Amino acid sequence: MYSNSTSKNSSEPPSARSSKQHQTRKDGEWTKEENKIFENSLAELGIDHNDLFEQIALRIPGKTVEQIKEHFEALVNDIERIESGEFDHMID
Repeated sequence: MYSNSTSKNSSEPPSARSSKQHQTRKDGEWTKEENKIFENSLAELGIDHNDLFEQIALRIPGKTVEQIKEHFEALVNDIERIESGEFDHMID
């Protein structure tokens, strides 16, 4: 069994655990880690950055520029729907 201070009960080698942290879910949904990187990148770079989608794609292994654009467009759509009053409250 491999031991690692950050993952005590895992039988996988550290390299396998590390690579799994960056895997995209097969169903097309984004992982929490990918969303965090996406959101932090938007905050850091700003939405007016010249190469925004390309820069974010470089930060999220396995995501294409097109996937980044689609995710951004979905976020903008969600914000517009919330601001329009379509959602009275957030649903879990």
